[in-house]
Amino acid sequence: MGFWNDTGEKRNAAAQLHAMKRVADPDEIANAAVFLASGEASYITGSAFTIDGGVSLA
Repeated sequence: MGFWNDTGEKRNAAAQLHAMKRVADPDEIANAAVFLASGEASYITGSAFTIDGGVSLA
């Protein structure tokens, strides 16, 4: 039994679930965390950020 992304075919199938038709680069997820930890997010409280490339839109 392999991982969800251990072949190009599986990765492409997972990408099709997203509105953006691709899987996130790890840096894209990290950028959101860095933003939330920065002073730029100092007025953000009690919010949930969904960083899923639009998969939750379906």
